[in-house]
Amino acid sequence: MSTAIIGLGNIGSRLAKNLVTGGETIIVAARTPDEAEEVAGDLGRHAEASRVEDAIAKADVIVLAIQFDAIRQFLVTHREALAGKIIVDPSNPIAPDGKGGYRKIIPDEQSSGVLISGLLPDRARLVKAFGTLGAESLEAGANRSPERAVLFYAADDAQAGEVVARLITVSGFSPMRVGGIDQSIRIEVGGDLHEYGAWQAGQRQRGHVARLSGLRTVHQIMEERLTMNTETRTVSTLAELQTAVDDDQVLYIVVSAQIDGVAALRLRPGLALTGIDAHAALRFAPGSDGLQLSADNRVEGLRVATDPDRRAIFNDTRVDGFGRLVLRHLSVVGVVQLLARDSVAGGHVEAHDIDIWAADARGYEERPKGYGVEVVPGVFTLWNQSEDRGVVITADLTGLSAGRAGAPVRGSGIFVGGAGEMGGRVVANRLETGAVHSDGGIAPGTPDRITGGVFVVSGAFVASVHNHGPVTTYGSNDMVLDNWGTVDRWIVDGKVSSHGPSGIGFVNFGSLERLEVNALIETFGQGSRGFNVYTGTVRSAQFERVVTHADGAVGIQISQPVGEIVVRRGIETWGGTGDSLVKGVVVRLAATALSIKPGGSARKIAIAGGLITHGEGVNPLELHGAIDALEVSGGLTAAGGGFATI
Repeated sequence: MSTAIIGLGNIGSRLAKNLVTGGETIIVAARTPDEAEEVAGDLGRHAEASRVEDAIAKADVIVLAIQFDAIRQFLVTHREALAGKIIVDPSNPIAPDGKGGYRKIIPDEQSSGVLISGLLPDRARLVKAFGTLGAESLEAGANRSPERAVLFYAADDAQAGEVVARLITVSGFSPMRVGGIDQSIRIEVGGDLHEYGAWQAGQRQRGHVARLSGLRTVHQIMEERLTMNTETRTVSTLAELQTAVDDDQVLYIVVSAQIDGVAALRLRPGLALTGIDAHAALRFAPGSDGLQLSADNRVEGLRVATDPDRRAIFNDTRVDGFGRLVLRHLSVVGVVQLLARDSVAGGHVEAHDIDIWAADARGYEERPKGYGVEVVPGVFTLWNQSEDRGVVITADLTGLSAGRAGAPVRGSGIFVGGAGEMGGRVVANRLETGAVHSDGGIAPGTPDRITGGVFVVSGAFVASVHNHGPVTTYGSNDMVLDNWGTVDRWIVDGKVSSHGPSGIGFVNFGSLERLEVNALIETFGQGSRGFNVYTGTVRSAQFERVVTHADGAVGIQISQPVGEIVVRRGIETWGGTGDSLVKGVVVRLAATALSIKPGGSARKIAIAGGLITHGEGVNPLELHGAIDALEVSGGLTAAGGGFATI
């Protein structure tokens, strides 16, 4: 969905900057075209200046970053054009009082959100958002580390709320819904959740407000609720846990011990489950699944364990949407599986710092298919299976780890996907991983099945993928990093290693704008290539170094047009000719350092450190396509014979 910001004052300009910084493409409009052009020019290629009327026509989401009184008139003037749009209102119903303070310009018990909702055009949907913080905090609080600050929002329409929640995430904050528009007074100036909270006693007539600690994290808010809310229950036994889950008045369950022998447990909508300390754990009975989420659930600070091949955390697909599912600071044995299918028609998922010690996803037989193969799902799977392209799951995923060195999880590692090019989509701002170790357990020679350490599947759209830790695969047909989806930027800071036959360090079938591999890619299995572009597009790719050790293991293979490829410390192969899996077919390949296949081309390839092969009769360079500019420093060396150093 496209977004327009109308009004480029203190709030509008800062919000535009935050969204562009997060990679969102936006339309900006202001009182004059010159003002919009100036702001768009400062923001760069992700911002387009437009007249107000054109911005409304082009965009699906309209952020009205203008004064409260101006919004009311704006809705009248542009009523017809705004029909069917998502309208975002960050306004606060205050004005200067002429004495250095502010006054509320509507009755104390009223909110601007409720009043504006009554003025909406047909089919328009209102979301109250981006007005919780003052302009300075909106700018300074974005992308805080290690945990993001919260921006509250209110919405009656769940899907509209999810769309705006994604924008809040892109802008550098953690979104939290407070309820419907009738709750918007809480997030306006003077409300208990606004940075400038309740009107100070004795100063109300002068219009002063008390500034609260507006930049709060989700964790801090949860702590506040756990200490203040009487609907919290602390449990340490199986009986106490079940009683709390069954009690509709309980909103927060605090686990204060290790609880063993738990049967599969469903969390009703809105229920949160948190551990009190590092000892808090839920260990489920043998043969049992674990926690079933419904909608608007939060699970954090827990150890959750089932049998490795069971679902430790999964979702009820009979509900009409995820709402907002939050998983944070979890240590898991078993599969984490979140599926959008059946009745699920949307939602948002946040998963942060999830460490899956052991799991086996090979028994889950629903598998995406394409390019002559099927993909085994991951031990962490977020998969939109809906055939309806209008079903969108948004996500923010960081700190996902799986397996241990020498003790990999079975199946794929981290799996994020939609339902292909024409079906439901997953739209993620971030997909960030720690260490991932996986083994698909595929029998050698199987031509039509693969796995991936980190796999972005068709129908997934990810702004940024970042592998902070090493990603290692151990089995046959195990891709280490695989893209079938659409990724703006993929950064690899941990070593990429493949130990099984017919694996690939990084393989692309989708659309990838920019790839930065700042660590070694190294493969050890027969036919295991370093980097391969089968189809799709790669605009720019940078590599530290690529090394392969076995027969048929090409260093870099290009079968489609690509942009620029840079290798900083050379490509080196140690094998000869051998079998390798290519799009579901086993073929014979020589371990060429750089291979440009028929149909492959590159605008520019620059390699420092040379192209070196050690297999007998293996050429360093195979060129059946076109390269506009080729630069190789360090020479082309066939150390196994048949080619001299240049």
